[in-house]
Amino acid sequence: MTGISGGGRAWAAQILDRPVRRTSPAAGAQQPPFLAEVTSRSHVTFVQSPGSDVGPVAVHVPVTGHNLFLELTADGGPVVLRSLTAEVVGRGPLVAEGTSFATPRTPDLVLDPRLAPVAERSVQAYEELEIPQLEVLLLGGAAAQVRPARDAYGRRLRPGPVWPLEVPTGAACRIVLAVVTDEPDLLRWRLHAVATQGGRTWQLEWDLRISARPVMRKFVPGGSGPIPVPVHERFPQHWQPRWPVGPAPLPRGADEAVRLPAIAQAGRVVAADGALIITVDECEVPDDPVGFPGLPAGTRLWVYGTVGLAAAGLTEVTAAVLPPGGGKEPLNSGLIELILGMYSAAVHQGWRMRVNDVIGFGQPIDVGGREIGGALITHAAGDGAWFPADWPPLLLVPLFDGEMEAVGRHGRGRVLANLAATESCFPYPWWFDPSRPPVVDPDTYDGSTVLDDVSNLRDENVMVVEGPGELMIIVDRERHAVLGGAWIQMPPRFALIPRYTTMTGRARVWWPDQSAPSEVVAARPRSQNQAGVHFLLFIQGGSAVTVDPMEDGFVVGLPVDDWYAMGTHLRAGRPIEWRTGDGTRLSVGYSGG
Repeated sequence: MTGISGGGRAWAAQILDRPVRRTSPAAGAQQPPFLAEVTSRSHVTFVQSPGSDVGPVAVHVPVTGHNLFLELTADGGPVVLRSLTAEVVGRGPLVAEGTSFATPRTPDLVLDPRLAPVAERSVQAYEELEIPQLEVLLLGGAAAQVRPARDAYGRRLRPGPVWPLEVPTGAACRIVLAVVTDEPDLLRWRLHAVATQGGRTWQLEWDLRISARPVMRKFVPGGSGPIPVPVHERFPQHWQPRWPVGPAPLPRGADEAVRLPAIAQAGRVVAADGALIITVDECEVPDDPVGFPGLPAGTRLWVYGTVGLAAAGLTEVTAAVLPPGGGKEPLNSGLIELILGMYSAAVHQGWRMRVNDVIGFGQPIDVGGREIGGALITHAAGDGAWFPADWPPLLLVPLFDGEMEAVGRHGRGRVLANLAATESCFPYPWWFDPSRPPVVDPDTYDGSTVLDDVSNLRDENVMVVEGPGELMIIVDRERHAVLGGAWIQMPPRFALIPRYTTMTGRARVWWPDQSAPSEVVAARPRSQNQAGVHFLLFIQGGSAVTVDPMEDGFVVGLPVDDWYAMGTHLRAGRPIEWRTGDGTRLSVGYSGG
């Protein structure tokens, strides 16, 4: 789509179908025998047409806050990355003919049919921006700075490289940076890396561009003119520093709080093709266990981590296991077999990992001397815990056979909440204790739960929260039509299984012998009176809407007209609410968008 800007110059708003772009090494830079590659990912770019200053092809200038990735592959021997620095090369006018936007979904209106394939490519290529390990600050007249990315309290957001960083032979290292500037025009800058291999030092350089020019302008009724829109207002994933720029003392333990100290390396396993390394460290919970709740200081664990899954299109994973008795060795653990199987499935079968996936095994595997039936893939934060990996991984939560069966029948929320309550760590323990008993016994649950022999509808895009006098169903706005379509297909008695809702810091728990409602609560809950719920049993019929607590969920009765009204509102993405006879408020709302 093309419009007219001030001065009569044409300005194009384009669809960005290649949000990830490779940067060639700087002219005259050394070319090492190992692979060293820089790519950028931005949700919006300014487009510079070919010319004497730009070159023979158009250049996309990323906007402040974009991701930059440095990837090293140690071909021909280990590589040691010794430093990363940046410098400003020059400033000048940004002469651009358009703005190119990445889009996570197909535009509602494409004026030119020829643009439809471009829009589809853009949607397919769209990826979220990552939280960086390092920030590159190119601000004002100050010298360029590369520093760890920290939150507002000075804590590192992700474990990052520690110099010198050794990359073993055949392994790959990926460092995530965010580049930030306040330059309203064009800023040229250079990234420097110093690496050694085989006794030789390599000076690596890449020339890059960036701008902080507002990405669009908006008009407000009654206003005096167009208002510049900064990139973060339209594209909030573009990075802004949380920790103050300039000299500021870090709080005690700011760096240590994000890393579980390793006592010794228990070993490592390398996949057959050399592209995946699984490390096993013997770690100890520190005396000041910030970020590692639930275990006393001095507790020792085996911590498994991967380097190389990202190159296969997956996310790196980790698992922490309390060492069992009996002289078991960590490298004999079935977790090694599991991770190698995940890698093989990604490389050879195109399998892709998703958060909240549950991996079932063909046969039980041994973890710490106990047979487990599967594992849940989830976020690696139990109230903020991180692990000694190159970047925040996903967490493998091993589950026993009966727990896996309960996840399949009743949803993961019930199992994880019970596990959190048993181990006193919300929303789930970040470690696996081979000596613990199963938190769900199918033999006991059979015939005891209202969910027996009930059709269920699982939807990870739905949250259910209870509060004083209310029950809230919160649907992802992008997925409401899917839920609405599924609703009309369900029988008149079925259970909706939402995602494990932990945002309030409280969740319901239930055991068959429980006589009163119970909750598991975080150490610092965000709410004092709202809790996540693990199911809603909907029953069609009756003359009035009813809401009754049951186990770790609720039974909701809807008369026929209200039943169909629910489906209509879900398909249309419209909110709806009812009041029961006792005054309880039942509501459907939407999040996002």
